[in-house]
Amino acid sequence: MGIIKEGECVKKVAILLILLLTTPVLALDKWDKTDIALESIVLSLQLIDWRQTIHISDNPTYLYEKNPLLSRHPSNREVNLIFAAAAITQITVAHILPSKWRKIWLSLWCVEHGYNVGNNLNVGIGIGW
Repeated sequence: MGIIKEGECVKKVAILLILLLTTPVLALDKWDKTDIALESIVLSLQLIDWRQTIHISDNPTYLYEKNPLLSRHPSNREVNLIFAAAAITQITVAHILPSKWRKIWLSLWCVEHGYNVGNNLNVGIGIGW
């Protein structure tokens, strides 16, 4: 088994998340257009936040992480594990929740990741790959 580069891990998890998102047959309640739009926004923001956090991990000399689930200077492995687990948990819970609660759940994730991405942009961390 070969070693997976950090960027490749993010790409593979992104593909997995997209596949999970496109399988609404797992949902207990039918997903409407709003649910799908919110989930798409959450995943987009989460991937940007994930990439920005990898950038923080790669630059411990002048950047540090504020996420309480991560160490101040996390390894790329730690970042990947936390973000992959969070994404899988978020999607799983979204599929289980009734539509009304799903919208609230997804909206909270939009705010959380939107805040993180915005904060990272404010300190000069871009969104490039």
